[in-house]
Amino acid sequence: MISEFGPVDHRSSLIRTEESIHPVFLSFERLVERGEFEGFLDNRRVVWHGTDVILFRSTGIEVLPEAPEICSSEAVQDFFIAMHRIYRSQLRSMCQLRRK
Repeated sequence: MISEFGPVDHRSSLIRTEESIHPVFLSFERLVERGEFEGFLDNRRVVWHGTDVILFRSTGIEVLPEAPEICSSEAVQDFFIAMHRIYRSQLRSMCQLRRK
């Protein structure tokens, strides 16, 4: 994935689940078009397989009922919060987001 999308700017630790495969989440320095992944983050939300699963609020995040169980994990929520901060910083540096 790195050869295709470039350097990783944030990586989660291994997320322990009851499944035999434990996921790791990545975000890339270069912003990537939405259609290239099954899930994406923008300034307001995280979309997973075409469904909003997390909304970013001024007070934190809201995990929606449609979200997969893994999204209720503190490690996953911490990852998306950090990823959101990085994304907002990228947008500010590109002058596409007003400072609050």
